Amino acid sequence: MTTMTIDKPAEAAAVERVRSQHGLTYQVLDQHDRYKSLERADKRNYVFKLAGEIEAVNLKQLVSVPDLAELAQPYFPKLLDLATLEQTPSADFSADDILYGNCSRDHDPKPPAQGLLLEVAGGLVSLKQVRSVYPQGLNPKDMAWIFRRLMMALGFAHSSGLLHLAINLENIWIQPEQHGLVLVEWEPAIKQGEILSAPINHHRQTVIAPELIEGCQPTTAADIYMAVSCMREIIAEPMPEKLRTFFNGCLFEQPSKRPYDAWEVKEEFDQLLEKLWGARKFRPFAVPQDLKRITPLDPEQIKTKRKEK
Repeated sequence: MTTMTIDKPAEAAAVERVRSQHGLTYQVLDQHDRYKSLERADKRNYVFKLAGEIEAVNLKQLVSVPDLAELAQPYFPKLLDLATLEQTPSADFSADDILYGNCSRDHDPKPPAQGLLLEVAGGLVSLKQVRSVYPQGLNPKDMAWIFRRLMMALGFAHSSGLLHLAINLENIWIQPEQHGLVLVEWEPAIKQGEILSAPINHHRQTVIAPELIEGCQPTTAADIYMAVSCMREIIAEPMPEKLRTFFNGCLFEQPSKRPYDAWEVKEEFDQLLEKLWGARKFRPFAVPQDLKRITPLDPEQIKTKRKEK
């Protein structure tokens, strides 16, 4: 997303406004990259992010398919509010002026920035954090549930008509103990069939499908390529050869040679898992207790044993 320079008073005012409007009693915790984790007082988890209306529209579209909305929502941040921030606020303006764009200053032509109040699951960490504490890579059996959840997230997204196009380890958040997954950063997303306005800057994206660098029209195959590339980054070697062959089939340079249906990829992956290790069962996964969580961890919600879905 485009980097915006926002004065701290404006951001604080935006957080305060959405706090008051929604009757919340949280406090802002340490910033985690572009997201600010919010301390919960109502047993729900919130993050505040500097973003624009485009991402707000995309988050709504992700859960717009009637038959899939309830199933899809846990895989994406839930949009609660969109607040407008003036980029260079003056002390003469009230918090409401800053938030809702009532500041009229001809000498400052900058458009207002915006912030999103989002609800997400508790106890989240990014795959980038996971890789840092497992530098030798994850056991393939641990990687397996993450990839299954990621394919489900993409299946729901693609069913809604959106392409993510920014899948990397920073934007994949997981609940280690509960095997949950949330795919974030939906501002770069586009509708299927749309053409990129410009090639994606591959210097800012560690994992990227070749067609995005070339500026070609992307398809769902691009998201699957990047998702598989992320799994290759976190899995320990040597991986089973059948698994390597499966992943390689998703990583052809030509998009037409890759799979394009995330649901089918998940089903074929499930069949492969059964061949490799038999019937699925829940495999506990944990990260060090001192690893900083994006959202607070609720010990009461941790289940060490449950039936694998």
